[in-house]
Amino acid sequence: PNTQTPYYAILSDENRAHYERYRALTAKLANFYPLGRLAEYRYYNMDKIISLALELSDKLVEE
Repeated sequence: PNTQTPYYAILSDENRAHYERYRALTAKLANFYPLGRLAEYRYYNMDKIISLALELSDKLVEE
C-alpha cells in the first residue's frame, strides 16, 4: 500500500484548477453546502470547522 497518501489538500495550481471546476459544478446544486477541509480545499482546525458547521446549521434552521 502507498503510505504516502496525503490526508490534506495539496495546494498546487493543478489541484486549485480541479477545485474551482468542482466548486462551479456544485454551485448550481440547491441545498448543497460544502463545508470542511476537503469541501473548501483549505486547512481547518477541528474546533473551527465544528463552529462553522454549527453556525451554518443555525442559519439554515432560521430560514
